[in-house]
Amino acid sequence: GAGLEQTLTASMQSAPEAIKTQVSSLVARLNARWPTRDALEAYARDLDDPTADLIVMHLLLKEQARGAGLAEALDDLAEIIFEEVKVRRQIETDRAKPRTQVRIVAIATLVVLAALPFLGTYTAAYATPVGQIFLAIWVVLFGLLLVWMRSISIGKPAPRLLVAPETKEEVTAS
Repeated sequence: GAGLEQTLTASMQSAPEAIKTQVSSLVARLNARWPTRDALEAYARDLDDPTADLIVMHLLLKEQARGAGLAEALDDLAEIIFEEVKVRRQIETDRAKPRTQVRIVAIATLVVLAALPFLGTYTAAYATPVGQIFLAIWVVLFGLLLVWMRSISIGKPAPRLLVAPETKEEVTAS
């Protein structure tokens, strides 16, 4: 039954620790008589997260419409976000498996490389200058392969939904 600004101010008490600082900044902006829209957009920039953008977009719509129904919309949104987080966690779990396998292969390879000087006839070909060049090439290729495997196992962040338009200063600086 309270207004949007009062609800946002009251939410500071129950904000999770992970976003308490950003919520406090939002409330401080509202208390400093910032326009609600500007305060919410600054809050979205502070959080810098696509999921937070989705929530802020709902709040911005509420700020424009000034009608009932925000609680129901946010409840529905909470369910959607819960499912999204569940999927993100599953994806991250799936990405962790190849990274673990790469670590095991890398460690095993380093152990074999450390043991090479003690293997005698097996490594005799690498004792020549040409053998040293080939060994260096193999080691560099292996290192590049590890770097490549790491890069494909790290996900790209989701694009932001609320992105502030570039200012003239930002355009000229880039």
